[in-house]
Amino acid sequence: MGSTEDSIVRTFGAARKRFADAMSFELQQDELGVMLDQLYRLIELRGSIKRITTEPTTPTAMAIVLFRHKDVHESTRAAVGDDVVTDYFTNVVGALVWSAHPAVASDPRFTAYGTEHLIGSPALDTTIAAFEEVRALD
Repeated sequence: MGSTEDSIVRTFGAARKRFADAMSFELQQDELGVMLDQLYRLIELRGSIKRITTEPTTPTAMAIVLFRHKDVHESTRAAVGDDVVTDYFTNVVGALVWSAHPAVASDPRFTAYGTEHLIGSPALDTTIAAFEEVRALD
C-alpha cells in the first residue's frame, strides 16, 4: 500500500481528470470540491494551514485557504465569453473561475492572503498550482 501522500495525489489526479471530462460547470464544481479537499489534506500533511500562510513559496495555496469552509458552488462561477484563458482542456466552453463569496470577501484575510487576486482566475489552473506548491514543501 502507498503512503498517505500517494493516496492524496491519486485522488486529486482522478478528480482533475473528471473535472476535465465533465460536461457541465456544475459537475466541474463537484470535482473542484474533491480537489480542494485533497489540497487541504495535503496542507495538513505538510504541517498545517499556519505553515502555508507563512511560507513564501505557497502564495496560491495561501490565497485558496480562505475558500476552505465555503461551498465551492458559491465561490465559483462559469465564465463564458469572458477573457479567461485556461491552460487545461476541458469539455465545456468557457472556464470555471473564482468569485468573491460575501463571507470570503468580508474576511480581513481576503487581502492579507492575496485571495482577491484569485477572483476571476480559472479555478482549475490555480488549484493545480496550489497543489504543486504544497507538494514542493519539504
